[in-house]
Amino acid sequence: MEKFAVIDLGSNTFHLLIVQLEADHQFSVVYRKRVYARLARTGIGVISDLSFQEGLRILQQFKDTIDQHQVKKIKAVGTEMLRLAPNGSDFVQQAYKQTGLQIEIISGLKEAEYIYMGVKRLHPKSSYLIMDIGGGSVEFILVIDGRQVWLTSIPIGIAVLYFRFHLSDPIADEELALLRHFLSEKTIHLAEALAEQPVEELIGSSGVFETFFDLLGAPSEKEIDALVIQSRLKELITSSYDERLEMDEIPKMRKKMIIVASVLLEFVLEQTSVKRVRYSPNSLKEGLLYAMIQENKI
Repeated sequence: MEKFAVIDLGSNTFHLLIVQLEADHQFSVVYRKRVYARLARTGIGVISDLSFQEGLRILQQFKDTIDQHQVKKIKAVGTEMLRLAPNGSDFVQQAYKQTGLQIEIISGLKEAEYIYMGVKRLHPKSSYLIMDIGGGSVEFILVIDGRQVWLTSIPIGIAVLYFRFHLSDPIADEELALLRHFLSEKTIHLAEALAEQPVEELIGSSGVFETFFDLLGAPSEKEIDALVIQSRLKELITSSYDERLEMDEIPKMRKKMIIVASVLLEFVLEQTSVKRVRYSPNSLKEGLLYAMIQENKI
C-alpha cells in the first residue's frame, strides 16, 4: 500500500510522521520522530546561525529516513517561526537546496484548520475547544457538535511568552501579573466566541499537553477535571528551574518554558466554562495526512 510522509517544522520542535495507507482508508504508523530543533532558541525574532544549521541537519536526517522508506508523497510545512523570522525564507530555500524538500509556510488559520482535521477524527461529534500550544503561536478551534464554528491563531506561543515575561527564577509576581494582562488583551476574541457558544471540554493537541498529562500520571485517553489541572499548575508555576530538573515527567527541553505554558493554560481554564481537559495525540501532522489523502482522491 502507498506511503505518505509529513514534516511539521515548529518553532521549537520538528516532527516527521510516515504512514502507510491501508485498504479501509485508515493508516498505520510506519515511523514517527520528534526532534527539538529549537529554531526559537534565542527568541521568535530571528533564526540564529546555530539553529539554522541544526535545523538543516535534522531535515537532512528526515529526508534520508523518507528515502529509506521509499516514500514518494511528502508534505512539509513551516509555522509561526518561519512565518515571522526575516531569515525564514532563507531557511526554506537552503532546505530545498540541500535536501530537495519543499517547505510550505502556512498561515496561522491554515495551521488551525489542519489541527482541527486531525483532532476531529478522534472526536467527530462532540462539542469542545481545541487548544494547540506551539513555540510561536497558539491555535484555538471551537467545535460544536463535531463542526468547526470558529478558529484563530494568536502569536502567544511559549517562546514568545518566555523571552518576554519569564525573566526571573522562579518567575516573579510582577512578571506573572504582566503576563496575565498580556494574555487577557490577546485573547479577547476567544472570550467573546466562548461567551456566545460555551463548551465544557478542552482538548489539548500539542506536546505540551502530553507533558501536562505525564505530570498528572494520567493516560492520554483519560479526561481530567479542570480543577485538578489548575491545582497542579499553580504548584508548577511557583517552582524553580532546579526543582523542575528533578521532575522526570518534564522533557529536558521543556523545563524552562513549561512555566509560561502553565500560566497560559491556567489563564484559559479560568476564563472559560471548561470543566474537563483531554489530550489528543492527533494534531497538525495527522490533519496534514488526511488533507493529503483527500487531495490524492484516495
